[in-house]
Amino acid sequence: MDRRVASCEETSFSLRTRALKLALLVLCATGLLGIAAHLPAFYGLARAAAQEPAGKAAAQGPASEEDCESGTIYVEYQKKAECLAVYVHGRSPGGTKAIFFLGGDLSDEQLRKKRPQFAALATLIGEAARAFQHDKVPIILLARPGRFGSTGDHRLRHGEVEYRHVGQAIEKLVAGFKLRKVALVGGSGGSSAIMGALSLGMKAGNCILAASGGYEHPEQLKAKLREYEAVGRVLDKGQKEDWQKALFSHRKAVTGISRDISRRIFLIGDTIDPYTPFAQQLRYAQLLQVTGHNVRMIEARSRRGDDHSFTYESLRAAASCLSGESDSRIVRLLGGIDRTP
Repeated sequence: MDRRVASCEETSFSLRTRALKLALLVLCATGLLGIAAHLPAFYGLARAAAQEPAGKAAAQGPASEEDCESGTIYVEYQKKAECLAVYVHGRSPGGTKAIFFLGGDLSDEQLRKKRPQFAALATLIGEAARAFQHDKVPIILLARPGRFGSTGDHRLRHGEVEYRHVGQAIEKLVAGFKLRKVALVGGSGGSSAIMGALSLGMKAGNCILAASGGYEHPEQLKAKLREYEAVGRVLDKGQKEDWQKALFSHRKAVTGISRDISRRIFLIGDTIDPYTPFAQQLRYAQLLQVTGHNVRMIEARSRRGDDHSFTYESLRAAASCLSGESDSRIVRLLGGIDRTP
């Protein structure tokens, strides 16, 4: 495991714009980088955030583990390799527990922009820092392929390969940091990735807090294809089949989630979420329950004003879960109500 860490002076040289330099100075002045730079595997916050969207080389992935830069972790599945960026916040000397966080998707419009997605990463870092200051549980931000310094093509998301890579990275980090108790926290597409990795056999994760996740991607694709056809954008049968094969089916794969591991699963959703319908999350909670898992479906209101985001609350609730707090305590932290079927 790489043991270089970043300081404000070390990372500032790579910033490409005055706006990014100012943003880094704000992070340094508020102490957020200081919090973030305590554990191994954190390197080049500003450099990674300032990267242009992945070009052809980055999208193709590394040829070998040696091609991965410091602060990334090498993963490979079916000869498709990536270097996933890792940002670690907080230190717990001798500690054996941590919280992993995976963020959501970028829209097609955001992917087309040439400017770096620094603001989104800075927001995540700020919320992770706030949560760590309160609970003192280290937080590991794992960037999905094509995001925040990771190689890969973010357009090729929500398939088995992405979820295999995510699961492999988490298990490598758990082993490398010698962690015994782990919480996995996701937001939107990050929640889908976590539950997908679990469905594919990932063993890590004592506490799962999956907010605003999408678990019916193949079904949503069929609806989208009908919309295309209604406006005359008809795809041939081969294109439709390719799209449907590429997307992971959480519903079909749910039996792959191990029941041999004692874990608590909390699904969190807003009933007026415009991106991932609450009813879809409720159906997934019912499916998890039927297959024998300890799951709670929490209805809550997003405090971000977007009816979708629960990052800070989920991180706080994850720390409480790792400490053995009751379900009712966790529901209160999320400001929600238990809607478990």
